[in-house]
Amino acid sequence: MTTAYLSHPLFLAHDPGPFHPESKARLYAIEDRLNSAHLYHLLHHLTPVSATREQLLRVHDGAYIDSLIAAAPEEGTLHMDPDTVMSPATLNAAFHMQPVQWSWRLPMPC
Repeated sequence: MTTAYLSHPLFLAHDPGPFHPESKARLYAIEDRLNSAHLYHLLHHLTPVSATREQLLRVHDGAYIDSLIAAAPEEGTLHMDPDTVMSPATLNAAFHMQPVQWSWRLPMPC
């Protein structure tokens, strides 16, 4: 079985603050652990592209998308709820995480 690993430089720009578990340090720690376990090279590395509004509308209500766009901070952070924090880069990073219309195929093991 092949495991896909999605990463994009935008993911490192999402910064919910120093005490939130979603941090670039966490992403670096995951990659470091995969490397030290000699697993990183076994993954199928993918760089996602931004989802279009049409693609987002397949899974989210338009009003919800519009509310996120309107709420996105230009600086600092915005706490959407106790666990969800937006920074200026969050929206762009989130749009790159949408698993829609993937056109890749992983090789099947023999």
